[in-house]
Amino acid sequence: MVVTTSQSSSSPVSYRRVLTAIRDQIISGEYAPGARLPTRQAMGEQFSTTIVTVQRALARLRDQGFVIPRGRAGTFVVDHPPHMNNYGVVFWHSPSELPAAWTRYDAAFDQQASRLPLLRPGTTVEKYYLVKSGLDSDGMRRLLTDINQQRLAGLIFVNPPYELEETDILQAPNLPRVCLARESVLNVAAVNMHWSGMISRGLDYLRDVGCQRVAVMTSSQGVLTDRINLVRDLSERAAIRGLEIKPSWILPFPHAEPQTARYVAQLLMDNEPHRRPDGILVADDHIVEQLTLGLRDAGVMVPQQVQVVGHCNYPSLPEAAVPIKRLGFDAEAVLRKCLEVLDAQRDDKPVQPLTVISPVFDHELSQRTTVESHAAASV
Repeated sequence: MVVTTSQSSSSPVSYRRVLTAIRDQIISGEYAPGARLPTRQAMGEQFSTTIVTVQRALARLRDQGFVIPRGRAGTFVVDHPPHMNNYGVVFWHSPSELPAAWTRYDAAFDQQASRLPLLRPGTTVEKYYLVKSGLDSDGMRRLLTDINQQRLAGLIFVNPPYELEETDILQAPNLPRVCLARESVLNVAAVNMHWSGMISRGLDYLRDVGCQRVAVMTSSQGVLTDRINLVRDLSERAAIRGLEIKPSWILPFPHAEPQTARYVAQLLMDNEPHRRPDGILVADDHIVEQLTLGLRDAGVMVPQQVQVVGHCNYPSLPEAAVPIKRLGFDAEAVLRKCLEVLDAQRDDKPVQPLTVISPVFDHELSQRTTVESHAAASV
């Protein structure tokens, strides 16, 4: 691609046009990863500008991660240019916010996002916090800048990007995107951690270990406005499995006040054994620690008198004061799937609008990790 300009060599427009042209050549593959660029003099002639302007453009491309100077050997495209290897992970909230906003879910994916370069050598990760429409946050500014500079191989939205429809974050062309959500959002492909499947597997486990009466504790987010349907759904699931779930045993708790679960657990156990739950499914990891403290305070034996299945997002495990069975989603596996979706988009391969991730028990995850470790060792 040959770009010429009649602008003055000191003109910022001329420098930006040179920068854009070289970057476009890298992104198009005309200059492949590791390729040596023409000399500054040759590019000055190509763009009808001065060596100083070319040098300024190359310096900016170096800062943006596209090229690397190697002294007299010349300037080269980096081996892992950002448009192919730099992934953005986008959060609504920030670790600096209160726990009610920055949830255990956010923390799990924040932790695992930092590990992506270890899972895929050559990959880099940028994390953007407080990305919301109308919010002039550092995360929003950095994200828009990186999109403008075409420094991203794809975006992973840890929260559904409902509010970003009119922004370049969703409108910029040729940028693969995927979100963690129950369904595709604004034409962004979704990876869904199957909460309904987690409920079913938790109830199956409690039935299989001999429980008959089950309480379900969950987050109050979205529940208080749809409690009737929640009670109906859980009652039907229980009936199919021969379990009893009383409406008064379906208990939502706000993230900001998980300690209430401690006192509710004591109340649940303050009854004759045949009139209280002998199984508890905790469907939100914010509640697990306080619920188990309440069971300990109540003096019940776990798992002899009551079995507990507790939700988690591996590897971020909530503390538990009594033995529990953990059931949840592997954040590493979820992010791996997100990368597969982004890579397929970039390669123009068919992508399903929704990919479902199934929950796993702790023993299943341990077995899978052992198998993968053995497989890696044999390579």
